[in-house]
Amino acid sequence: MTKKPSPTIADLRALLSQPPSTALWREIWDALNLIHADTLESSFLPYVKGHLQSWPPGLRFPSDRRQINYFTEPNPRQNQRRTLHLLIPLIDALDLNRHNRLDEEQCIYLCQNPLTENIHTLYMGYVINNSKHALQAFLLSKHLTSLKHLHLGFHPKKNTGLCLKDATWFSQLEHLKINYHYVSHEYHAKETPPPWNIPGLKSLAVGGYHYTDYTIGALVKSEEIAPLEHIDISGRPPSPENFEGMIMSFAPTLKTLSIDHGFRGLAAPLLKDEDITLENIEEIDFSRTNSGVTAYIDLLSRLSMPNLKKLSLNNTFIQLDDLKMLARNESVTQLETLELRFNESDDQCIQYLGQHAFFSPLKELYLYDNRCKLDGLLSLIHSPYLTNLERLSLRSNPLTVGAIKHLAKPHNLSKLRWLDLSSTKAGDKEILNILANPTTPQLEIIRLKSTPTSIPFLYFLCTSTHIPTKMREHTLDSLIKRLTKEQHKKQLKEWGISELPPKTLPELAAMIKEHIVEDHAALIEWLCHPQLVNTQPQMVIRATFRALKVKGYSKLSSREMNFMLGPLLQERKDEFDVLREQFEKILSSARKE
Repeated sequence: MTKKPSPTIADLRALLSQPPSTALWREIWDALNLIHADTLESSFLPYVKGHLQSWPPGLRFPSDRRQINYFTEPNPRQNQRRTLHLLIPLIDALDLNRHNRLDEEQCIYLCQNPLTENIHTLYMGYVINNSKHALQAFLLSKHLTSLKHLHLGFHPKKNTGLCLKDATWFSQLEHLKINYHYVSHEYHAKETPPPWNIPGLKSLAVGGYHYTDYTIGALVKSEEIAPLEHIDISGRPPSPENFEGMIMSFAPTLKTLSIDHGFRGLAAPLLKDEDITLENIEEIDFSRTNSGVTAYIDLLSRLSMPNLKKLSLNNTFIQLDDLKMLARNESVTQLETLELRFNESDDQCIQYLGQHAFFSPLKELYLYDNRCKLDGLLSLIHSPYLTNLERLSLRSNPLTVGAIKHLAKPHNLSKLRWLDLSSTKAGDKEILNILANPTTPQLEIIRLKSTPTSIPFLYFLCTSTHIPTKMREHTLDSLIKRLTKEQHKKQLKEWGISELPPKTLPELAAMIKEHIVEDHAALIEWLCHPQLVNTQPQMVIRATFRALKVKGYSKLSSREMNFMLGPLLQERKDEFDVLREQFEKILSSARKE
């Protein structure tokens, strides 16, 4: 037996050569925990620090609660290696939404901690909820000098006498999202100006049902605010006057506009001027605006948007006449994504999508929960205008088996990569024929949730080398959910898993925890998966510990579990009999206790 080697400097160099991301940051952190301390300190730590400092800001989140403690506690436990203490100051992003158990003292210390001078991105969530002193410490903090991206989610019930404009760091923000409760409590009086006077602000979100039309009016009338690129005012509808003023004010720079729920009950025309051009706008979300569709369809048909790429009209109950009005806009020539979910649009409406050149640039079309039938499907797949389509969702449409069979015949969607047939009548034979259709050689994934496909067929899709790799991995989700149902538990014992594609480790752990912990043999089989044991032994330890704790029959601590399994799992080996015996002993002893 050979001991599993620890990460080397070469392994770390390989990680550092990859594109920066939050996931990569956590991988690097884990690798640094295992590299020999002397090697790291003597020759490589300065290089690592220099490389990580060159990353774009806002990616270096703490990987666990222990690292957050360096920001929230005066004397955090020294449970990180000494060499890694030097990397704590490199953290430049905090997401406290996931750690909302901070008390008032921790919140105050966080705001007074000099380590926060490097924080670029901050998600506050509800951690300052109902704490006057914590809110004061946050607004008056002198250390948030690098803060650019702020998401506030608290809703103080006590009036602190302070507002955002009193913050010393307020004027440097570039991205601001304010929870509706905060706006409604702090700026309820018209005499109090909302905090729009941020010279460098690029993105503003004040969504929620409590904000008033006054806040939009103040935004439009403000002379100090910089031109915005992204605006989210989802919630209650603005008045036509304020909406037109907002469009006119930000027309030269606006790229994204979201007014989800924004036109409920609004019947008046939103724009009087018919010659407004939004030169840079790329995304518009007018979902859930079921107010008689006239207002926003008329708006979209008259605005000039030459660079619009994504349009969301979910839950608007859009019908044929509305689509015809939308297609009159000749300025929209680059529309790549169209979302029409939850509209209950009839088959004639779906047919029109394949009959007009307006929709020819589309690459993604989402028709979840509509009334597409045979004629609508044929119009889509044989359309001369939808040949660029790569993603098509037909989920929850009343398609018969006979209609679905046409997807296995020659059609014009040769670039299709992703197809959603969930909640339809697609069976084993239909899916297999669609995968074998030479018309769609690039098809990688077919979503099959809530379809009458059989368990043996799903197992075949997961194990056959003739099936695209992404399809095999994606189908494993459906297979696991089917197998873990009570009526299929026997097949967990009858079928092995060695031929299944490797599952991502966190999902495996969650599956072990939630589904098959009651099945002793199945639990051991999954925990002994070579892919799981060889790549992340610590994940096996944590998964076992959580699985035992779920049912409440284990008194083993995580440290004891690590001591018992750690040395064994560090060994690479071909046979897992010893490992199975070890798991048997742990489970048996835990149950006796």
